[in-house]
Amino acid sequence: MAGASVLGIVAGLPFGVNPVNIMLKYVLPVMGGGNGAGAVPLSQIYETVTGDAAANYYSFAITAGLCMANRGGSGDLAVLGASNRMGLIAYAQLSSRLGGGIVLILGSVLFGAFL
Repeated sequence: MAGASVLGIVAGLPFGVNPVNIMLKYVLPVMGGGNGAGAVPLSQIYETVTGDAAANYYSFAITAGLCMANRGGSGDLAVLGASNRMGLIAYAQLSSRLGGGIVLILGSVLFGAFL
């Protein structure tokens, strides 16, 4: 969790995104397990704490969670187009490319160590 938090904040700062927003809208929903275990409970907590509607937070959270788990560039377009959030395409592309590369590198190291 600490590594995801640090990487998320470092990636968001050059774009002028507040570290608190990065944690609430991107890192926690993705690390929380997507929709059922992450976005829905976090949106309810967000509503209780801030008084803002849970739907406002949910739209950010579900977009971050789905872009992390989709099928690359075409999946990014599908998710962001359906959620009317095409302004987040740069983030989605970055997360797809970096996340995919990191998974491949870690997988090759782990498979090499155990096989």
